[in-house]
Amino acid sequence: MTQTQADVENLENPTGKSFSSSEKVDFIDPNKMTKVIVHGWRNDHNSEMPQNLMKAYLENHDVNIVIVGWGYYSSTLNYLYAVKAKSLVARRIAEFILTNLHTDQVELNVHFIGHSLGAQVSADVGYLFRANGRHVYRITGLDPAHPFINRGLNYDHAFFVDIIRTTAGTLSAWAPSGHADFYPNGGKIPQPCCTGILPMCSHSAAWKYYLDTITNQTRYRAHKCNSYQSYIFGYCTIKTYMGEGANVEIRGTFYLDTEV
Repeated sequence: MTQTQADVENLENPTGKSFSSSEKVDFIDPNKMTKVIVHGWRNDHNSEMPQNLMKAYLENHDVNIVIVGWGYYSSTLNYLYAVKAKSLVARRIAEFILTNLHTDQVELNVHFIGHSLGAQVSADVGYLFRANGRHVYRITGLDPAHPFINRGLNYDHAFFVDIIRTTAGTLSAWAPSGHADFYPNGGKIPQPCCTGILPMCSHSAAWKYYLDTITNQTRYRAHKCNSYQSYIFGYCTIKTYMGEGANVEIRGTFYLDTEV
């Protein structure tokens, strides 16, 4: 998915072919769920997150896969530039969906999986469709970026919005905003797979946890709780699964330990 023009976001399918947001493609089956993977700031389409998720989906699920490559904007060191560009990127994605899904249905059979600022790009797509009387089926926010975000990912942006928070209170917001918000290991830094107080490793932990659930949907069992302390003390009994296999009917905040 090579960026060919500064004002056109290119996308990529599993064959590695690149195409523009306004191009009609022949690999999308409208009868299948379309998974749209959106990387975050300082990443591009070749980064670990989109590539690993795509490979896991192809090996385990019969779905359409699209990687959004907005590296022209997101690869910059200037975070505010990337934040300002997200609305443009969202419009290009919406254009692609309308061009290729061939449906007049109110609910679009699309699942966005966005990491960091990519989660907020996904939110903007959801907002665009909602403002026009339609909505995407699901948005999964993987530690959505919080700094300088005015209209962050929330439950209004899709039929089901699930969020995994691994740097809550720093790079990601602490307050829940989805239909279901998951706080693995309390949602704070450092996550068990990380060391030190710098947040970037824990920020990436969100997509790595999600990656695990593409191959094993019951990998992470979470408990509905008011706090991590309540979970630790065993006060919470309602259980569900975090990640790909999350029940779209669940609501609330959920806690879990990933290394048990």
